[in-house]
Amino acid sequence: SSVGFSYPPAVAYPFWFVGHLWHVFVGPVVTLHDRWFHALLKLSLSSFVIVASWALYLLMKRYQGRSWALYAAAIFAINPAVIFDGAVWGETEAILNAALLVSIFGFVAGRTRLGWSAMVLAVLMKQTALLFLPLVAVYALRKYGLRRTLIDGSWGLLFGFAVVSPLILLGYAPVTLYNVTAAQILEFASPAPQYASSDTFSFWTLVNGFHGLHGFDRIWAPISLQLTSHLSFATAGTIAFATIGLLTWLNLWRVNRGGDPDAMLFSSLALVMTAYVVFSTHASARYLLLALPFVILALANSASIIRFGMVCGLTAVALVSMYGLLMVIAIRGEWPSFYGLGNPATNSLSHLMYSIYTSDAGIWILGAVLVMIMVSLANTLVEASVGLNMRRQVRYILRHPA
Repeated sequence: SSVGFSYPPAVAYPFWFVGHLWHVFVGPVVTLHDRWFHALLKLSLSSFVIVASWALYLLMKRYQGRSWALYAAAIFAINPAVIFDGAVWGETEAILNAALLVSIFGFVAGRTRLGWSAMVLAVLMKQTALLFLPLVAVYALRKYGLRRTLIDGSWGLLFGFAVVSPLILLGYAPVTLYNVTAAQILEFASPAPQYASSDTFSFWTLVNGFHGLHGFDRIWAPISLQLTSHLSFATAGTIAFATIGLLTWLNLWRVNRGGDPDAMLFSSLALVMTAYVVFSTHASARYLLLALPFVILALANSASIIRFGMVCGLTAVALVSMYGLLMVIAIRGEWPSFYGLGNPATNSLSHLMYSIYTSDAGIWILGAVLVMIMVSLANTLVEASVGLNMRRQVRYILRHPA
């Protein structure tokens, strides 16, 4: 039951609940050996997909009606990458997605106290939510003004304190939040020098294709990765991502209160998270699942073939990366067992995923797909911005015909 206390505060709750439930009905947890405990934990984490899907449904219903909202929620809920992340890896993206989508619903629906409370909860769950916070803050400032943002933001902080307080009474040291956050920031700022990515087909895996590296060495290289003698992949990636993030933030800041910035917010959130995976040498493919619901929202007015292609592209990159890395770990024997998946020598699907993941052709194709999705999201954001400016000009002409 104490396993959750090495995590940020809010995400400790499901770990604590599952651990104590297991203690009551079964006994002590034997880490990495109790198969049914792992199943219970992963089921608990995966159940938050329902909450995230419901919030996505409510958001989409505001813009496209009930039918498309059901379709969008189904695309997310039964997405194989989303299922794999929670049910196989046992990761917490489903919980974070639920909090983020509830937060965004609160902001666009005018329920800003709900928005800020859910955003604070998201930050208390995983530090990855800090990538969303600046965009949400500028959206709230431009749409609701400084006074309401300060008042309702304070409600969010009080809610966060209420969430953390019971854990502090149970023995969760308050300094843990700072320590975990600081450790994550330092790890993001100085990742391992031989990584082109944590596990997926970043822009740097494409660059490695011209440096004589092949297969999985293009993701985890046997050498330090440098563009020049003074510029590493990690530093160049940080600069590229920071530039895109800043430009996206400034673009959203330019939206006046008289406009409708919702579409720009969805595109901005999707672009920032996708760009992070493309350029960061620390990012994991599972972070694309945080971009997925906002990609669905951002493309609500796009052609069906575009929506289908981008959702399938994100899904393919995330799924192959997560499955492929699991097979690399299986071959190395670093974990004791993989229930049902086996290894490339015992499971034909695992062999296929591993082959794609470690092949030069697979890296070229999926890396190019991920970069193209990022460029398409940037184009969608530009179109939303231009469209908003055109609407302003039309309103001005109608009001000043002379």
